Amino acid sequence: MVIRTDKLTRQIGIGATIAMMVVLGGVIYAITGFPAGSSASNCSISGEGAIFFRVISDNGGQPVQGASMSGSETYGCGGQQETWSAAGFSQQSAGWYAPVLPAGVATAGRFTLMVQYSGRSYSYVASIAPLQVSCFTVSVPSGNYSDPMFSANNALSQCLSH
Repeated sequence: MVIRTDKLTRQIGIGATIAMMVVLGGVIYAITGFPAGSSASNCSISGEGAIFFRVISDNGGQPVQGASMSGSETYGCGGQQETWSAAGFSQQSAGWYAPVLPAGVATAGRFTLMVQYSGRSYSYVASIAPLQVSCFTVSVPSGNYSDPMFSANNALSQCLSH
């Protein structure tokens, strides 16, 4: 089952039954229960990571103007998978952008990035490791990319020095 709003998509695992739906601040929340005889497992994320993106030119390596990005984060927990769409990207510094995820969503798992530039579409999947920062760079028009990871301490500064 998929619940959609204008800002996010949350996939609820098969086997869950919806007991109640609540709307708070324009966001739809589903309170779920599990059928008799099934079990729900608890999980924890060992630590959030961080991810930053930039789109640069093959000629000179400078950030390009006019590229648009969209994407979603997916992480699994207890055999279930959650997917959250980014509401956009916030500009950081020197051409780097961070995805804007719904409040309370852990930055973990993998991020699917779609880039549109000069009539072409590019799609990538980047890992978000616990306590690491991923500095994902897309080069256009070639579509080449790099995705180095660093310690999450001073996350953005790791990307700025890369």
